[in-house]
Formats: sequence, C-alpha cells, structure tokens
Amino acid sequence: MAFRALATGLGAGRNAWLVPLDVAFKTLGLRYGWLKGLFDHAPSGPLAMTGRLRAERAAWRAVRRVPGYRAYLSAQGVAVDRLVPAGILEKLPETDKHSYVDSYPLAQRCLDGRIPFVGTTIDESSGSTGTPYNWIRSEAERHIAHRNISFFARYCFGIEPLVTINAFSMGAWATGFNMTLALNHNGIVKSTGPDIGKILSTMRFLGPG
Repeated sequence: MAFRALATGLGAGRNAWLVPLDVAFKTLGLRYGWLKGLFDHAPSGPLAMTGRLRAERAAWRAVRRVPGYRAYLSAQGVAVDRLVPAGILEKLPETDKHSYVDSYPLAQRCLDGRIPFVGTTIDESSGSTGTPYNWIRSEAERHIAHRNISFFARYCFGIEPLVTINAFSMGAWATGFNMTLALNHNGIVKSTGPDIGKILSTMRFLGPG
C-alpha cells in the first residue's frame, strides 16, 4: 500500500512539471507552421526525451485507469502494483488482438471502464487479418487525428489549397469519413470511394489544373 502511494505521488509529480510542456505542444500544434518550426529547429535529444516522458505517462495512466489493461497485465505476470512511471515501457508486454482485444469487453478497455457516449464514434477496421474489429474514438481523439492528417498532407504536398479525391471506402471504416474531414481543412474534397469509374469521371470533371 505504501509503495502504491509512493508511485502515485511520483506520477503526480511528473505530471505537474509536464503540464507546461503540454501547454506548449498544444499551442504550437494549433498551426502547421508553428509545429514544423519546432521540429525543424529544436534539438532532437530533448524532443525525444519529452516524447518518452509523455509515453511513460500515458502507459502509467492506462495501468491505473483502464480495467481491462490492468487485468491483462496481471494475467501476463506483471506486478501492476509495483510499477512506477520511470522505466515503465520496458516492463509492459506487447498486446495483440487475440490476447487483449478479444479477451476484454469494449467498456473494460476504456478509461475507468466506461464508454463516453456523447461525441463518441465506433470505427471498423478492414478485416485484413480475417475479422473486422470495432475501435472506439472520442471526439478529442478524432480532432487530433484530423489535424495531424491535415498537417502531414501539407508537409508532403505544400501549403497551397488542395483538391483531394478520397478513394477510401466510406461507411463505418476508419479511414474514409475521417480522411474526408481531415483533408477538408486543406481544400476541396470529393469522396468517391474505391470506384474507378467515379474517380476517373471526377478527374475529367476537375481537369488538369
């Protein structure tokens, strides 16, 4: 019990001095140019260390607040009550769909064992491994994902407005709808789905310019 209290105190202390970094990253992440400037000019060592500290915090949070993950670790022989944030990544076993996703209900894989209903969507993977899986996404997670996709498109194709043909399958699949919403930040999007005839027709309609 004393060790757990000590670990909680250490985790809270780490979180406290990571808060200014969180605020900085969130602020710089609002604009593509700001974020690119950070990665272009900041030393790689401190950035890597910051990334590791934030990853350790995320892992520590999952151990403490995700019931299914905590149960999974215990089943794998991890002494969860002896874990501390520092060095936690080296002590966690890999998860996969069979050992984790198939073994624990959806709610048990959410924070505090509860599914947040408002603003939540469920995406479906393609089933390339044989079985399509359902993945729950919060509104905050989708917002960050859309912004990251938008920024990556600007990094690859430049900052001028884009015209995008989204050929991903639409519907419940993770990529289709979310890709449309993300790239809409960069310009015009038409979502044709993987229909070659529609794609070619759209290209003829839009023209070479």
